[in-house]
Amino acid sequence: MSAAANAAGVNPQELKRLWLACFDDTPQAVDLFFAAYPPQRHAVACCEEGRIVAAFYLLPARLADENGRARPAAYLYAAGTLPQYRGRGLMGRLLKEGAARCSAWADALVLLPASAALYGFYRQHGFVNFYACNRLVLDRSALKEYIRSHWEPFAAAQAALPPRKAEADIAGMRRVRDGVLHNRPGSLLWSEAAVAYAAGAARLYGGGVVQAGQGYALYQAPDAGGTLEVTELMAQEQALPALLQKLLALPAKRYRFRLPAEEEAYRGLVQLAGPAGELAPFGMARWLRGCFMQPARPPYLGLPLD
Repeated sequence: MSAAANAAGVNPQELKRLWLACFDDTPQAVDLFFAAYPPQRHAVACCEEGRIVAAFYLLPARLADENGRARPAAYLYAAGTLPQYRGRGLMGRLLKEGAARCSAWADALVLLPASAALYGFYRQHGFVNFYACNRLVLDRSALKEYIRSHWEPFAAAQAALPPRKAEADIAGMRRVRDGVLHNRPGSLLWSEAAVAYAAGAARLYGGGVVQAGQGYALYQAPDAGGTLEVTELMAQEQALPALLQKLLALPAKRYRFRLPAEEEAYRGLVQLAGPAGELAPFGMARWLRGCFMQPARPPYLGLPLD
């Protein structure tokens, strides 16, 4: 007989073992997450035969709404079931439990499926495709062309900016992010603690953060082919040339971006990518408490917790 475990009573070490059995992560990555989001507060777990066999985590966030304000939301993260317990409907029952818990305080439950196949699974449990992003790959010459053609109009403004500290300015990153997304209904807004966690996770895996003016980029270490993944780029248009210049200083042959779709500030980058750019699904939502949104342009999930 399976049962949902009360979050306060979960065993962090047992949850850690489950995580490492389900995902290609390091123990240090799990520790970093548990430090930011204590499992006693955030875990929803399923017990069978006296042990935790499935779990996920509910993280507080906010949804930008149509009036320039924000609604409470929950982000469902790291959903996993031990291999030998899959196919028994445990995750489906756990999703129902999670939605019931969230409906007391959140207007939506949001998640990013780990694969294309999982979109169908979550659709069976009340989630709908809601988020999208522009995916594009640019080589170094394309970035240099963008910088060359856009630098001069903003050079004076960039020169007047104070120098950046070596460490990430988390408060500044959060302000930039909220500034770009506050007028995109449905987009997910995060706290400074969540931004700090994402920056720490990027560094843990050999990447990091670059910042310039009203802009920042979170990135991963280049892969074996020399492609550097920019997992989030948030910037006002005038900050992009200096920000891209800093990305060019990193040892990479190509840069893969995922950007808010139909965002005017990034139009030049999307045009440079041409056929190499695409609009791709990037997240789902399940509406709670009678909330429903249907924005005119695709909302943005972002902040790499995938």
